Amino acid sequence: KEPASGVNQVIQVCFELIPRTPGERAVRYISDFKYSLNTPSISDDKLPNTVVEDVKGRKTQVYIIKRKLFKWRYPEYAFKET
Repeated sequence: KEPASGVNQVIQVCFELIPRTPGERAVRYISDFKYSLNTPSISDDKLPNTVVEDVKGRKTQVYIIKRKLFKWRYPEYAFKET
């Protein structure tokens, strides 16, 4: 599956959600796609123009928690599920 029309597409980008602590591994989320939208008509600087997209068949409890952490940790990205 290809993401919506965009530029600067990168696949499987790793985002750190919780840093490593002594005796524990870092918690990471790996997106399916990350891309910048080509949206010159949007003039509101508060709208994110970089999208992180995840293609999901089944939403596990772990995925739901990581999605929530991602949205909290990285508000500068628009998150899209397909």
